Amino acid sequence: MRKLMAVFAVLIFLFCSTAMAAETPPPLATPAPTPSQAGQTKGAVNQFSETWMVSSDLGTSAAYVLDRDGRLYRWNYTDQAPVVMCTLPVATREMYMNYATTYPFLPAENKAQIRETVSLIISEGEQLFVINKPTGRLGMVEEGTVRWLYDLGEDCFMNENGEERMIHGSTILNHQLFLVVDYWEENPDAAYCTRMMQVDLQTGSTKLYEASEAHRISRYGDQLLLLCESNTDVYLMRFDPLTGTFSRMDLRAISGTALAYDAVNDTIYLSTDDGIYCSKGNAGFSLIANMPAEYAGGYGMITNDGSYAFTGDGIWAVSMSGESRNDHLTVRLQSSDPNLKSLFVQEYPDIMLDWRVDYEMTAADIADAIRTGDTTAVFSVRVDSNFGSLVDKGFVVPLTNSDIISSVDRMYPSLSAPLKNADGQVIAYPWDFDVRTWGVNHTLWNQYFPGRDLPTTWKEFFALMQEFELADNSEGDLFLMNWDYEIMMESVLSSFILRANMQGEAIDFTDPVLVDTLFELNKVRQMLLNRGIETYDEAEIFWDSEVVGDHSIFHYGQGASTRSAYLWSTNALTPFVFADGDTPVYPGNMRVLVINPNAPNKDAAEAFIAMLTSMEYGVMRDYVLHADATEPYNQRPYTITGDMIEQWHGATSAIWISTNDPLQSDAFTAQARTLIERYAAGQLNDHMFLIKLNETASMVESEVE
Repeated sequence: MRKLMAVFAVLIFLFCSTAMAAETPPPLATPAPTPSQAGQTKGAVNQFSETWMVSSDLGTSAAYVLDRDGRLYRWNYTDQAPVVMCTLPVATREMYMNYATTYPFLPAENKAQIRETVSLIISEGEQLFVINKPTGRLGMVEEGTVRWLYDLGEDCFMNENGEERMIHGSTILNHQLFLVVDYWEENPDAAYCTRMMQVDLQTGSTKLYEASEAHRISRYGDQLLLLCESNTDVYLMRFDPLTGTFSRMDLRAISGTALAYDAVNDTIYLSTDDGIYCSKGNAGFSLIANMPAEYAGGYGMITNDGSYAFTGDGIWAVSMSGESRNDHLTVRLQSSDPNLKSLFVQEYPDIMLDWRVDYEMTAADIADAIRTGDTTAVFSVRVDSNFGSLVDKGFVVPLTNSDIISSVDRMYPSLSAPLKNADGQVIAYPWDFDVRTWGVNHTLWNQYFPGRDLPTTWKEFFALMQEFELADNSEGDLFLMNWDYEIMMESVLSSFILRANMQGEAIDFTDPVLVDTLFELNKVRQMLLNRGIETYDEAEIFWDSEVVGDHSIFHYGQGASTRSAYLWSTNALTPFVFADGDTPVYPGNMRVLVINPNAPNKDAAEAFIAMLTSMEYGVMRDYVLHADATEPYNQRPYTITGDMIEQWHGATSAIWISTNDPLQSDAFTAQARTLIERYAAGQLNDHMFLIKLNETASMVESEVE
């Protein structure tokens, strides 16, 4: 799996904008960007943003780019715009018969066309060499055309299945071309499985070296430097061309790309999505600059003026001092966000943004980190029963930034309430938010239940499902998009807990309204079991359906989200209740950003959070969060109509976001899930199941107290 993910990432990387030859040329129907996009100066950062590269290469004085139309650009790193040198032949979809087959199996006419095309460009000073991967031909660019020099052999860059091998890196040293070539099929479970090929540019002779874990290469004085990675380790290797031997360096490397060596300052550079790192004099790697691109690229090079050039979403050249800087802002969030990162880096280029992704961090983890002196400035945390404890213990800093305060003041009350402490101070800001409810396919509802009112209670919902299962259904449609008894049981119990919260009552799982509801739910389950159905998923049953929900009357997940393209839907239903007169409750899911009291740069941390308040960051965020966002907005990709705004406005008063309910905690959820599993397996009867739930609830609540 790791290998497949790695290959997939590399394919995306090559397809979009990287230093290597595209394995599949981009569709001809997609317009190429114009050279006017190049050379955007952002302080000490220059960019050539030509995005549809077939291949590119970085020299010490200039970068070279071959685009999908065959235009060969030369870009001096300090120039505002690149220069088109000439046009070279490149492979097209038509030559490959729209990729219906691989090169060895193409008609002779197509092979003859492809034989003359350029797959890869590699520079040696002002001289450009080119490679045709399908045939293994090597040539050079002379007077605007290609002069082919040597046939290295079709097996150089093609595997036995006729598939082109990935090339992870290349460089030229003393008229010797070195390439890191992928042989992943020989060990698909490895992080990398590569070999290093040496080509004498004066004779065309080749050598192949085992370098099974290498994936990046750079000149290293009169030697070569290779970045290697296994499933458990990341390290650097030196290669001596005179002896043909490898030696492992003691320096601990980091998993990155764009390897480059500055011989003048004895500094090794690497890039990650987090930023640019360097190791000076074989010291440990440290973060020294923001990553200006949306993602770290493949090639790296030190330019004649000492800048660090690399590929990413285009080609970038960043002025480097090679010195570590102290003005770091460390954020530890559950996910990355290239858009937010880019906005912050552009606005605050002098602040080193150290963005770390921690998918599993909980409120308890954050509390432990703060107790031990962790200086991470910004954490993201889910608003749940543990979040209130984090706030009460003073483990978050009140926010004073005027943009943040203004945004919170504009929010719907149900959304702003969890963002304030007992004194009314703002202590958090939404990272993301969503609310989900049931949705209905009105066409199918009217087909199967003509003239009937939609259900409003859980009991009605399950009674209707029984009616549907007993009726003639020759079309094969489903009542629900997904059926899983245990998940449905969890949903019902969670809804019942929210009901108690809204009514200010102590929880009692033996309440008759819950007992009656579970009775109907269990009847549904038994009906399906009698037909041999334990679970089902519409997406698996109707795999050819163009729209999810085409074949089901009801589906869950309809709602609003700060990361959605639409605000609300006419298919959304008011949440089911347990009895007439109950207040419907939408369970809200919110993750917020908070500032660590130990943070040394709280102003920068607030500035980072404040970036989330701008319309530039997210249109949908503005409409989902703010009560004064009332004007329709319909610009791709967003659809926000007046009806949606009105319906969302009405729904917000019924949103509940728990900050201190122990029955919404992971501890209770885990124990309740175990009881549900035992109940479903017949190990507990109805009465004992509900008694055990009450006992578990009492125990969890007492532990909190």
